[in-house]
Amino acid sequence: MFHKILACTDGSGYGVEAVKMAGDIASHFNAELSVLHVFSIPAIIDPSVLALEDAMGESHQAVEDQTASALGSTGVKYHFLRRDGHPVETILQVIEDEEPDLVVMGSRGLGGFRSLLVGSVSDGVLRHSHRPVLIVRPPGK
Repeated sequence: MFHKILACTDGSGYGVEAVKMAGDIASHFNAELSVLHVFSIPAIIDPSVLALEDAMGESHQAVEDQTASALGSTGVKYHFLRRDGHPVETILQVIEDEEPDLVVMGSRGLGGFRSLLVGSVSDGVLRHSHRPVLIVRPPGK
């Protein structure tokens, strides 16, 4: 049923649970798994600032390490995608490019107060994706 799965994570607990769920589904269906992390550049920061590249790299690496830890014992093969930009727009572009059969993401992330003002990333992807989206909540939440 599922041949290509895209898991989206921001490094939050919800993101980790989404990666684990995507790994379980990929294992069950012997599907290809891609894990996407989008580094969001705050609007108040000039993207030409040199230190920003270091922050992006460190953020991507931390989430990639976290993903390896979450999926390491499962034996599920995956590839990690690093992108920078607005999370909803970037995720939707990756969905269009990769054409997954299923997108898996957490119900909340690191956005906190900002998500109250502009809507959550998961809500934005769910409303605009032309692919099935599974929203994961950590157990007990």
